[in-house]
Amino acid sequence: GLYPAALEMDSSDLVPHRWTRHYSLGDLKKDIDYRYHSKHPSDKNYKLVYGNTSYGVYPEFEWANVGWFIDISGIGGEFTSIEPYPPYVKPWLPKGKDWDGHDHDITLLPEDHKEVRVSIGAGVTIQGLVDWLQKDHKEKEYRASRTFMMACAQHLKRVAGHQVRNAGSIGGSLMMAKLWNFPSDTWTVLDGAQAGGAQTRANGRCPSRIFRKQQVQW
Repeated sequence: GLYPAALEMDSSDLVPHRWTRHYSLGDLKKDIDYRYHSKHPSDKNYKLVYGNTSYGVYPEFEWANVGWFIDISGIGGEFTSIEPYPPYVKPWLPKGKDWDGHDHDITLLPEDHKEVRVSIGAGVTIQGLVDWLQKDHKEKEYRASRTFMMACAQHLKRVAGHQVRNAGSIGGSLMMAKLWNFPSDTWTVLDGAQAGGAQTRANGRCPSRIFRKQQVQW
C-alpha cells in the first residue's frame, strides 16, 4: 500500500512523494520492470529504501528528484537470511595470484583445506550480521573461523549506534559506499573477507565481484 498519506498531499509548500511497499522479490522485479519500460518520467524517479538511515548522512541526495520511494524492508526469504554455501576447496584463486593480482604462495595451504562460505542477503541488517558472527556456532568449520568472525563483528560494531545498525541493511551500506564513496565499515569488513556479490535479475542471479571490481575511493 501507499504511505504515509501526508507525503501524497498536494500543496504549495510540499512536493508530493509516494511510497509503495513490496513483500517479495518477484513483485519488486515486476514493479521495476514496469518503471523501466514506462514512458512517464515520474515512474523512473524512484529510490529503493530499507531502513532509510542514509537520510541522516546525505539528506541533500535522499529526497532530490525522487517521486517514488519503494520500501523493500518487507521482503523475506533469501533477501534477509544468512545461509551456508558449499565450501571451496583451496587453492581456488588463480595459481600464484591473489584478488589484486599480487603473487602469493598457495603451497602453504593443505590441499584439503576448506574455506567457510556463507550467503548474506542484502536485506540482512548490520546488527543481524553482527549477531550471526557472534553466535556460538556448533559446526566445526565455523568454530575454526571463530577468531576471524569475532574480529569482523567487533569492527561492524563501529557502525553508528545500535539503533542505526538495527535499521540499516548490509546492501544499503554497500550501495552508499559504491555510489557516494561513503566510508563504510561494512564495505571494509566484507572487502577484507574477499566477499563477492550476486546481483538478482529478472532471469536469475548474476554473480559479480563488486568489491574488487570497483574500488571505492575514500
